[in-house]
Amino acid sequence: IVAPKYGIEQAIVSWVGADSDKQDFLLDEAIIEVKSYKTSKGQVAHISSIKQLISDKAPLFLLTYGMTEKENGRSIADIVEEINIQLISKSNEVKNNFENKLLDYGYMPEIIKTKLHKFIIDKSRVFLTSGEFPKIQPSSVVHGVMDVKYTIDLLECSDFEQDILNFLG
Repeated sequence: IVAPKYGIEQAIVSWVGADSDKQDFLLDEAIIEVKSYKTSKGQVAHISSIKQLISDKAPLFLLTYGMTEKENGRSIADIVEEINIQLISKSNEVKNNFENKLLDYGYMPEIIKTKLHKFIIDKSRVFLTSGEFPKIQPSSVVHGVMDVKYTIDLLECSDFEQDILNFLG
């Protein structure tokens, strides 16, 4: 979603989730939180912190992917290889940045002993999380509660859905 519009270099730079930021992608004009779910378990997004869908910078989008495990699908290793191919003509700084972010995220292919699962994307949707989008507001959390995890039923969020091809302008 990010690379075709902004280029692979900007996509890597804006991927801040690997840097333990609150959201996954921080762009000049938007913030994107990415969630995936197994299609067989229903269209739900598991939110892992109070601030994950909150930002002072608007707009913040929730990008979701419904996935099914299939032998003819793509694994994380396949996706990393596809990105590395796009980086062949880029500077070593960009390549190192990507590799470092993968390491920070915990992806170390040299220690993987088992075959990685492969998935196909059945459904992709994007939601604008401002206004009345279902999320827990930090102001509604009682003092002393440090963190909250919750699940959003995406079937209840159609009023907030955006065009996935054009939501970034």
